[in-house]
Amino acid sequence: KQSELALELCNIYYDSNPLERFRYLCFLSDELSMTIEVASQASSSFLQTQTRQEPYDAALLVDRLQKQIRPQYLDLFRQISRLPIGVKFLVDLRSDLITVLSHPQLVSEMGPSSKVYLRLLSSRLSELLSLWFNAGFLRLERVTWDSPTSILQKITEYEAVHPIRNWLDLKHRLGLYRRCYMFSHSCLQGEPLVILHVALVPSISSSIQEIIRRTNLQQGNDNDFASTTSSLLNESLLPEDKHDALSSPKDGPTSPTITTMINGKTFKLQSFSRSPKLHQQIEDPNLVDAAVFYSISSTQKGLNGIDL
Repeated sequence: KQSELALELCNIYYDSNPLERFRYLCFLSDELSMTIEVASQASSSFLQTQTRQEPYDAALLVDRLQKQIRPQYLDLFRQISRLPIGVKFLVDLRSDLITVLSHPQLVSEMGPSSKVYLRLLSSRLSELLSLWFNAGFLRLERVTWDSPTSILQKITEYEAVHPIRNWLDLKHRLGLYRRCYMFSHSCLQGEPLVILHVALVPSISSSIQEIIRRTNLQQGNDNDFASTTSSLLNESLLPEDKHDALSSPKDGPTSPTITTMINGKTFKLQSFSRSPKLHQQIEDPNLVDAAVFYSISSTQKGLNGIDL
């Protein structure tokens, strides 16, 4: 039942508008944090019994004191973390906290206690996330043109240093003499945490533009692919009646076709594959003498300040 309530809480938060989320964060930080009364009672009890002589008694007292002054929202966070979406929710929650604390107007409207409690909430959540997202739990994966489309889309969206203009630009960065890697985590399946772009070059470049600029070899590949695409589209994107006339049985077997509607007319788009010669091109190791990391992007705002 607790897991169901935690899941419902996550869904309600995701469905809330920014103002409602802000109020929820204030509720967490104010109502579920450590109170002065509880801290005073715990401290008094600790001071009254700290005169015991045995060292292990002092250790037990310190442990008891830490549990007594522990904020209640930490127990809630641990319950949420057991959900399939729990860790991602906590990352998003801290992202919202960072946004709130960096917003001048919101900060000015808060009382002194609210600002302190929100900062403590963010700090506690950061400590919790740092236990789950240390380097030992991260997985390094290479991203290629054959990676899932969902990953390629996120690589494009998350690039913060040198924005990727289109799919052709992305193809350059995943092509010959280029490498793209991402760090991922088992709790955030299919979600890159850090994205690294590497260029394999003959020497250290004096300008970043020399690295991200298209090389002659890449331009040749793309021109071949673009011209092939244009030619095939011109031949295959024909009205259905004309397409049938062109593809008679005597022409031999044809590629699979996809029927679509454009401006009220039915068209058949013939599917095609890339030219085999594009797959035969390989890198020449003799042309590579240096590897340059020209772009490193952190994708999760909620993990800011956490050493990945």
